[in-house]
Amino acid sequence: MKTLQILAMIAAIALWGTSTGCAPDAPSADIAVVADDPDAGVADPRDALIEGDSTPPEPEPDAAQDADPTSDADALPDADPEGDAEPDRVDASEGDDAGDPDAQEPEPTPEPTPEPTPEPAPEPEPAPEPTPEPEPTPEPEPEPEPEPDPAPFERTCGLLTNTDAESNDIRGWTVELGQFATTRGIFFQRPQAFQGDYSFYGGQADASIMSQTADVSAHARAIDAGEVVAQLGAQVRNWNGDDGASMLLTALGGDAAELAQVQIGPFFADDWTARLAQLRLPPGTRAVKASMRGDRFAGRDNDAYFDVISLCLDTQLAPPTSDEMPSPPYLMWPDEGGVSVRWETSAEVVGRVEYGYGPTLGAFVEEPGPRSVHELRLEGLEAGSEVFYQVSWGEIALPVRRFVTAPVDDRPFTFVVWGDNQDGPERFSRMTPLMASEDPAFALSVGDCVQNATRSEYREQLFGPLSGLADQVPFLIAAGNHERYSDRGASLFNEYMSQPGDEHCFGWRYGSLYVVFIDTELSIDPGSAQDLCIREALGSDEARTATFRAAAFHKPPRIEWWFGGRLAFTREMEAPWVRQTLEPLLEELRVDLVFNGHNHLYAHTPRTEGGIVWVTSGGAGGTLDDDNFLWRVGTWPEIATTIHEHHFLSVRVEGDVMIVTAINEQGQPMDQFAVEARQEQ
Repeated sequence: MKTLQILAMIAAIALWGTSTGCAPDAPSADIAVVADDPDAGVADPRDALIEGDSTPPEPEPDAAQDADPTSDADALPDADPEGDAEPDRVDASEGDDAGDPDAQEPEPTPEPTPEPTPEPAPEPEPAPEPTPEPEPTPEPEPEPEPEPDPAPFERTCGLLTNTDAESNDIRGWTVELGQFATTRGIFFQRPQAFQGDYSFYGGQADASIMSQTADVSAHARAIDAGEVVAQLGAQVRNWNGDDGASMLLTALGGDAAELAQVQIGPFFADDWTARLAQLRLPPGTRAVKASMRGDRFAGRDNDAYFDVISLCLDTQLAPPTSDEMPSPPYLMWPDEGGVSVRWETSAEVVGRVEYGYGPTLGAFVEEPGPRSVHELRLEGLEAGSEVFYQVSWGEIALPVRRFVTAPVDDRPFTFVVWGDNQDGPERFSRMTPLMASEDPAFALSVGDCVQNATRSEYREQLFGPLSGLADQVPFLIAAGNHERYSDRGASLFNEYMSQPGDEHCFGWRYGSLYVVFIDTELSIDPGSAQDLCIREALGSDEARTATFRAAAFHKPPRIEWWFGGRLAFTREMEAPWVRQTLEPLLEELRVDLVFNGHNHLYAHTPRTEGGIVWVTSGGAGGTLDDDNFLWRVGTWPEIATTIHEHHFLSVRVEGDVMIVTAINEQGQPMDQFAVEARQEQ
């Protein structure tokens, strides 16, 4: 019975293995049953499961490959001693005797010998701890979009109303003082309007002011950045030159407080003239007031007239016009260490000149107070050096210019000479570029630079045509007779010129050349002030040590041709005292060369018995004394060459020789001669 139980258990185990797809480690067929030990148990693979190993042990590789999971089951019937007898079905839970009451309780089945527990596979080495990923850098918060730059300030006009009086009233304007009204032109009483039918004028009050205020707060950003310039323009005139017209420009703050003001005028011109007042608006400006002022000095009417008034805002100061700067910068009186800088403004301002040995300048001189005719002397300069300078006043700064100081040695140089440019500004304006092309160190004028010696003529006939030359080439002038025609004391000549001494008689040295300047309208009688001046100048060490001694004055000793003939050629025009008194004095003082004007032509007199070479250069613009036979007033054998053309002289000084070339208005040489230095001193 026990044998049957054992066989039943083996069969059950085999069936379990088959059903689970596992092949237990059963003994081979040859030793499947150990009959000698009735208590021996059969190892049940399920015991390992019961003991807590949830994973059945994997078979060894060879056993897993060789074992046939059905071999034990096929061999079981052969183990039955009864041959073909079908074995009883065994209940795995109750055994064969479960239903038999008389059956004895079966002996406990001995526990099978457990298979040796395979050594656990070595635990794998712990994987290296992963390197912690760096914390992601937080993305910076995007910066706020910058506000777009404001649009650049652009010129703005049209800030005033009723600017041309064509409504025949003063609507839009406030009369602050006196009277202001509109007027038509009245023959012999009031001028025609500059444009249209009507203009404004100062009524009949001694002083009249009208004004208009423009709101500029819309431009506060640009104004507070210092970028805005207010420009008040108008056509202005007088009537008969009696009364004065002025313009005022005022910057006002938000509380209407006055922040800055500029005034131009009074103007007395009796023709319509464009005027412009400019003011850089200080920060805080929120309004601009434009004012017109008339001051009566004579007559019944206040004859200050205004038309076509405008107020604009801009970023740049406009360059000064000829009305604001009637005389542009010009240089005078050069020497080894300095030069005089001159210019004229229509308004009284404080002038300033910055200067230095390069365009960056560095030094400056400034006037002590406001004035309209300006003179600043640059001193302490290096001899023979190039100097840069810039004229300015207020916020106006003119372009940087240059000049060269006089040398102390005898290096070669060139200078130019002109005379009698009066009443010929157009021709003189064409000639000055030709003079500049000679690259002169300085220029000399032998007089009659104006026709009637009025202020406007100095501006229009001299300083205007000289611009572009005299701002870089210093000059000196020997006064002529026309400088006194309406100004007997030559007061305007004295006001405008910067020259040594009394500006009429003086000596001057440049390199190897010494020149004495003489005024032939003043007495040259023996013992006179000018006689003493001439003797002192030519007797000085500067004169005696110079290679060449020259003289410059207006009237020559000999004249052959004169416009108008003998009727016009008066004794005053002839000036016989020059030939009788001055020529012998200059011969005595050993002068080599004399430059003259007065006669409107070119004439060359070679060295005379007295040792002087004479040259007349009176052709810089005035009407020529041509060769009409009616104009013949004398014959002088001393004069070798006469040419009736407009011209100037170019003089080259090199060593012991001076080369004098007469150049016509086309820039072509028309005569040339040499002057050699005297061997004995």
